[in-house]
Amino acid sequence: MADYRDILSKSNPFALRSYSDSSGKSSIRNSVPVNGTVNGIIFTDTLALSKKFSIARDYVISSINSYIDGCSELGISYILLDMSDTENAAFIAKDRSWLSYHKALHSFIENKGIRTSISTSVFVIGGDDVIAVPHWVFDIGFDENGCRIQIDLWYCFSNGFDVHTYLNTIYQQQKTAPENVERELMSALRFNISRLPLPNGIQELSFDATIGDYFKRVLDCGMSVDANAGIMATAKQWLRESAFVSENLPLLPLNDDERYVYKGIYRSPDANIYDAEFLKPYIETLADADYLLFNLHGDDGKECTGYYGNENAQGETCTAFDIDLLPYCKASVLNTMACYGARYEGYDMRSSMLLSSIYGSVLSFVGASNIALGCCGRKYPCGCSETLLKMYTERMFAGGGLGEALLKTKIEYLVNFSVIDTFENAYYTICEFNMFGDPLIHCRTINAKAKSFRPIMQPKYEPGFYAYASLDETYERVRNLVDDTLDEITKKLQKLLSLDYGFKDVKFKSAKKNMLGSTLVGYTVSYAYSWGRAGMVSVRTDKNGNPSAIFYTK
Repeated sequence: MADYRDILSKSNPFALRSYSDSSGKSSIRNSVPVNGTVNGIIFTDTLALSKKFSIARDYVISSINSYIDGCSELGISYILLDMSDTENAAFIAKDRSWLSYHKALHSFIENKGIRTSISTSVFVIGGDDVIAVPHWVFDIGFDENGCRIQIDLWYCFSNGFDVHTYLNTIYQQQKTAPENVERELMSALRFNISRLPLPNGIQELSFDATIGDYFKRVLDCGMSVDANAGIMATAKQWLRESAFVSENLPLLPLNDDERYVYKGIYRSPDANIYDAEFLKPYIETLADADYLLFNLHGDDGKECTGYYGNENAQGETCTAFDIDLLPYCKASVLNTMACYGARYEGYDMRSSMLLSSIYGSVLSFVGASNIALGCCGRKYPCGCSETLLKMYTERMFAGGGLGEALLKTKIEYLVNFSVIDTFENAYYTICEFNMFGDPLIHCRTINAKAKSFRPIMQPKYEPGFYAYASLDETYERVRNLVDDTLDEITKKLQKLLSLDYGFKDVKFKSAKKNMLGSTLVGYTVSYAYSWGRAGMVSVRTDKNGNPSAIFYTK
């Protein structure tokens, strides 16, 4: 009878070579060069993976070892941290919280004498039931229960580093000495991180069809993906913001009917995949794009598998991109600003754009796990998710691994682009946007426009950029209208959101006082609105009800 390893190896190119110790078991590739320098650490639990896919652990180890060898041939050094090993399993024997995994990871780095920096990558393979995902509930004024998000970023901070205390005080330091804050952050972050996601529980698809195939695609492209021309699609109410996001990006020239396009960007609801006249040329264009960038709505409903634009004239919600279009795409990179754009926990392959794309053609994916924020403010032409993704997508072309690019972007954004009085929202944004796929992948381009990238250091503001009234104008209108009561403030703001900013069907949801110790410093007032898809808008004000910033869900 044939050995099961012989049968499996025929279908898995990453199990062809044998790595065994004297006991005949597959050995773990975790030796570190004498100089203590490696490019990355693969962080997983091979026993947990073997159970998820109902295969032998040796098979999983052999596949990962083959991937490490393939990367080595490309000049990239990975080592494996396997939580199934006895010495590592002790960390999680009683407590499988993310803090236990965090401690194991940092102890591994210290015990192995690995020299790390933000250029060093940690590549997590598996979801929460393989390597725990840090979660936190943020109160950002949109949901009385708060927003529970996934935060792999927290793994990057040193053992014993009090992230909450530090980042809760960083805003005050930022006002006086932002360069000190940036230096402190750079020293506190030990590495960058990304994850190859999987749904929890036993998997329907095989190891070869998911992780094995992903490994093969990365090595086939030499850990380097084309990014010469991309496609961007936007919901119609964010046309100007999207034009700001795309201004330095190499986009494919769109030959579609001009009614579907605004400044080289597809706009929805005009760009709607249920419009047969639009769909055919759209598919042809998708087949030519190296990367995809979506400033569209998302949804947490299991049946809502795509990204959406505004309602059309008939009141129908329009889909600008859906899972069914993925087979027509060659793009290796997908970045999205949509709410729930990177959802995967609790979803199967067919109900998660992230899972369907990363196990299709996409090798690197960046998106949000919960509500993503946009912002109307006096200081910035766009805020939160739009600014973060603009900065990151431009930085993709600067060379280096994409994991390092995202981490540097988060530091720069947090230090330089926190809109006044909204540090919590900036912190929320950098926490919930995560990378999926190998973080050492880098982009190559022959496009001169992309090569001219320079990191954004000052916000760009064009007078009249918004289609809405400015906050300065709104402030003047509010100042003489507001009573001393919160009830009056909420009513006046509700009217202004409709008249000045064009939000439709604005309905009051909640209000809270913002206190600094025992002193009232302002209010946060939240409303529901309808603008293609249901959303939330939150207004930050001073103690007299004068708005300082307006945030909305995407």
